Amino acid sequence: MTTAASQAQDTQQAAEHVRTVLDGVYTEAQAARGHVAYEDYCSGRCHGSDLNGGNPPPLHTAMFLDVWREDYLATLFDFISTRMPKGDGIEEGELPEQDYIDILAYILAFNKFPAGARELTLVDMYNTLLVGLNGPEPLPPSAMVRVVGCFDGDPEQWRLTRSSLPARVRVIDETDTEELEKSAHKALGELAFQLNNLDQDHEDEELVDRLTHKVQVKGVMNGTRDTARIYVLSFETVGESCG
Repeated sequence: MTTAASQAQDTQQAAEHVRTVLDGVYTEAQAARGHVAYEDYCSGRCHGSDLNGGNPPPLHTAMFLDVWREDYLATLFDFISTRMPKGDGIEEGELPEQDYIDILAYILAFNKFPAGARELTLVDMYNTLLVGLNGPEPLPPSAMVRVVGCFDGDPEQWRLTRSSLPARVRVIDETDTEELEKSAHKALGELAFQLNNLDQDHEDEELVDRLTHKVQVKGVMNGTRDTARIYVLSFETVGESCG
């Protein structure tokens, strides 16, 4: 079973050629515009000038990053641009798209991510990972993930072997054609996970028929080393025998 340390190394290697927020993905001028928009629409209503929030969670510190890191900026942008701001006669999602982009640039600046030479755009967000200031790290406990691997084990202990690195997801109890297509083409890896609850929703005979097949598992990930496990909420075959 892979250790947490080696998983962190694998995560770093996998992300070496992926653009991250450490690469300077916004400009100082854009963050300044975002600061103005934030004070106009976000500060007094919910989050405060210090981004500490009241009832909403903070928009900085490890608490904030653990919710959103190891995911693309587009996910955070979608959340902000469809749910904010709240109250005072302004409908959620009503601001101009550029204001939301600039506000996200300001949030990155407040979190001490470096500025760069190009402004952040919506297109950029789909290929830019939000990571911590120390770079990519293993996902935090209870992260919702999608993992692809080889189905193995028996009714005493079902397992996922030769598994890919977990990809963060926001919906774990269902999947779609596009996601399944990505999983079908995703390369296998070297991780392994216990699938402790799989028999709650699937008959043993059905599971035996899927042994050695390439599968997509979505659920809540916890544990490390021999206790690495996923509480499964979606289980789909995406290929024939792993070979």
